[in-house]
Amino acid sequence: NFQKYLDEKVKPQLTELLTNYGPIGMIWFDTPMDISNEQAQNLKDLVRKLQPGCIISGRLGGEVETDYMSTEDNVIPATVLPGDWEVPATLNNTWGFKKNSPCDVDYRCIISG
Repeated sequence: NFQKYLDEKVKPQLTELLTNYGPIGMIWFDTPMDISNEQAQNLKDLVRKLQPGCIISGRLGGEVETDYMSTEDNVIPATVLPGDWEVPATLNNTWGFKKNSPCDVDYRCIISG
């Protein structure tokens, strides 16, 4: 039950993150596509209540307006999009550690641009 998961896992953990660690500048969601508008709005309301200045990412879900939009993973738009946006992109073809990754990234290249 997705609502039970939101109520018993997501909201308590979100509350912990937003109340126990001082000011939080941004929160990045990667919410399931089937979240309802009401469920997404409830999460947004919780963030705004606990951390009014916190920026909320575009992957909250539903049709709820957030502070900026996110494109699909690793998809760079052909033209500049209106408003604030980001491209969630990997640097080594994975979102986490991958032993013996075929695409090792040299941190000096990232820092120097």
